[in-house]
Order: sequence, then structure tokens, then C-alpha cells
Amino acid sequence: MAAYDTVDWTAYGQVLGRFVQAQQALPIRLHALGLFPETGVVFLAPRVTASLLTLHTTLLAACASVEDAPLAYAHHLGVNTWMPHCTLARGQTLSQATSIVATCSRHWQAIDGMIDGIGILIPPAVIDVAQYPFVPMPHQMQE
Repeated sequence: MAAYDTVDWTAYGQVLGRFVQAQQALPIRLHALGLFPETGVVFLAPRVTASLLTLHTTLLAACASVEDAPLAYAHHLGVNTWMPHCTLARGQTLSQATSIVATCSRHWQAIDGMIDGIGILIPPAVIDVAQYPFVPMPHQMQE
């Protein structure tokens, strides 16, 4: 949803800690399979909803308060340029990427889920260094 080139992620952690207090979980449906040929990235794409776009723009506005670093990859992640996706593989040759797409297509099933928080990832790691859960939906509070 956003990327910032900084060595000190704690300022963003503080922003996210406040940001999630105003966010509720929202449904997401990964319903398309795609490819960015120029980078060899194979991905799942969600159905783009007003709620998802609002989450993105609100996050960017919140993170803009940190004056540490500008939005990286603004041509991909900025408002009106963001292509939401979930990366399955990256750095693949075209042949490898089309093979992955073919395999996924043969076994295709859309994935329904919930966006229930946001995390901070520091590449090349693939696990968040910190996670910030959204406010539970009213029916989740009763459970």
C-alpha cells in the first residue's frame, strides 16, 4: 500500500499505531491473476472497492506526516496510480512467469478474506517486523 526508503521505521510505526485506531476490518476478494512482465512479478489482484481505495488514500495521508522520506515508487503507489496486488512470485523470466500463471489458472479459485490490520515489512524479509490490527468489527467484539 505504501513504501518509504528509511532506516528508522519506528516513526511510521507510531503513525500506524494511531492510524489503525480509526480503521475497521474490511472484506477483500482476490479474484484475478496477473503478471507485471517488466519485473517478472506474478500476482493476485483484489476486486477494487471504494473501501479499499479509501484505506489506501487515508494511509498515504497519515504517513505523509512523517517527514523522514517521501513515498517510494510514487508512480506505482501514489493516489490514482496504485495497482493493488498480492505478489506470488517476483523476478521470474517470462517463461517462468507464464508457467506460474498457467499452473495457477488450472487450479484457480478466488480467495475471500478480511483486511484486518497493516504491517511493516523491511525487504528482503518476507515477514512483518511489526503488525498493527484494525479495530474489530462490532460482531467480532462479542466473540
